[in-house]
Amino acid sequence: MELEPYVVDVAQASLDDLRERLARTRWPDEVDGAGRDYGASLAYMRGISAAGWSGPTAATSWRGRRRRCSPRSSARSFGRSAAPTDCEIVLRREATTMSPHALYLVRMDVAHDLEPVFNEVYDKEHLPLLQAVPGVVRASRYRNPSPTDPRYIAAYELTSAAVLQNPPWKTAGEAGRWPKEIRPHTMNRHLATYEWVGSSPALSYRTPYIFWVMMDVEPHREALFNELYDVEHVPLLLKLPGCVNVVRYRTETPGAPRYLAAYEVERPDLPMSKLWNDTSDIGRWKPEVRPYTYNKRYVVSERI
Repeated sequence: MELEPYVVDVAQASLDDLRERLARTRWPDEVDGAGRDYGASLAYMRGISAAGWSGPTAATSWRGRRRRCSPRSSARSFGRSAAPTDCEIVLRREATTMSPHALYLVRMDVAHDLEPVFNEVYDKEHLPLLQAVPGVVRASRYRNPSPTDPRYIAAYELTSAAVLQNPPWKTAGEAGRWPKEIRPHTMNRHLATYEWVGSSPALSYRTPYIFWVMMDVEPHREALFNELYDVEHVPLLLKLPGCVNVVRYRTETPGAPRYLAAYEVERPDLPMSKLWNDTSDIGRWKPEVRPYTYNKRYVVSERI
């Protein structure tokens, strides 16, 4: 096998041009439930498109990928049995993590006098048991001060919504002290399963706060809603200092707003600031989309 070293070097002008062309992509509709029957799914292709441009850090940029593909290990291989280079391993791993996923969001309150034991059991027993279930990518908990919304939120990133129907998940949920000592004292529960629909392919967990935005949109404006959310609204908000990452989801859960956007922010006051509101008013979003949205919920929560 003969190896020929090379360097990945793409001109910035080419990357800027690619970014602009991707931002102008007009995504087609997709047959419901088709999956990969007609090739790569729409969600997968949108995930690949968004992954390189949705975050401001080098770790989620093409420049960051170039730096991780070192000249020492990047080489053209002319042998059939060559092992993958470091660069190939990085790109294969990132392609896997960009696959569409599901989000299971559990919001609830708990009896005030049981709050300490609720948090103890959740953190030391219930969450670790569920996070160990195959198909659970990551689990995290949040708390918010809202007087009207459930105080506690648990977010489970899943490889598929089918994980929730598998025996290991159900067994973990009924294990330990949770079902008899804690669950009967919880209230105001809202459980919803979401599929990934746009913007960044996954939560980054790089900020202490998440701004959850839930809403419905009138059906005749849904296509424009999704288009402008990804190509205009989110990119504008990501330019604000302190707005680090955005992931969008959609649910079919009865009674829940159909769309959810999770904004990872560094400060809890940012989403309610004048700067945020003024930025949200820029472009086509305010006149062409916002009047057709309803059933909106806004929750700023802190990771615990």
